[in-house]
Order: sequence, then structure tokens, then C-alpha cells
Amino acid sequence: MEKENVERKLLLAVGFEEAENGTANYIVQIPEGSSVTETAFCVNVVIRCLIKDNVIEKPSDFLDYVTKYLNEPQYGETK
Repeated sequence: MEKENVERKLLLAVGFEEAENGTANYIVQIPEGSSVTETAFCVNVVIRCLIKDNVIEKPSDFLDYVTKYLNEPQYGETK
């Protein structure tokens, strides 16, 4: 059951806008004053949800994808 009048606060959001040439401009929203520690915790929450929902088996599965996208030239610079 969803609670009424519960204040929700954004901790981390990632979105994108498609450009006319088919590329994407990424938008990251992190509240002012947030720390790297808090942002890492948000990623932890995502990983735990993926495990709970049987999308991945273990945290290293997610980290393997992060490494892949950081190191493959085809994913290039994020704007």
C-alpha cells in the first residue's frame, strides 16, 4: 500500500535526450551537496534490486558491464 503525502527526495537520476544525428546527450541529476559516497550508495541500491529481481546473479556482473562501457571505444565520450 502506498502512503499518501510521503515526501520523496531524488538521490540520483540519469536520463538522455536524443540529438538529431542519433547521438544521445546524457543528463545526470544529483542533489546539490551530495557526496560520492551517497552516489555510490545509490548504485548499491540499484545492484541489490537487480539481484533481487534475478536480473543479475552477483554484484560483479554489474561491475563487469560498467568496466565494459568505460573501456570500449564505441561508447566514447559522454556529453
